[in-house]
Amino acid sequence: METLLRLDFVVTNEAQAAGAELARAFLPAEYIGAGAHADTGLPEAGGSGGAGGACGAEPAWRDRFGPLPEPVKNLLLMTEIKLAASKKKITMLEVREKKVMMTRGGELDPHRGAVSTL
Repeated sequence: METLLRLDFVVTNEAQAAGAELARAFLPAEYIGAGAHADTGLPEAGGSGGAGGACGAEPAWRDRFGPLPEPVKNLLLMTEIKLAASKKKITMLEVREKKVMMTRGGELDPHRGAVSTL
């Protein structure tokens, strides 16, 4: 099951980040280098996340490309949130105007305070 994550305070595209006063969550071109996008060393999807970051990507990327810049850390955190939400069968998790909304089975989840338990 895939979870859609919408955060009104995050920009996920490097081209849109210039001048934006939002959190950044993407792979900066200068971090990975030109032409390397096809092989980032990302382990196969579906991992458990945990201490190794999203699907084990954090240590792999740190070893291969060096210290993770803030946009990469944020991208991995967003992936961890999506994986946790998916395990709880949440199909959409949205933050808009500081309000958290979760959707399960096409309906808003009545347990709005349950986000911390993901």
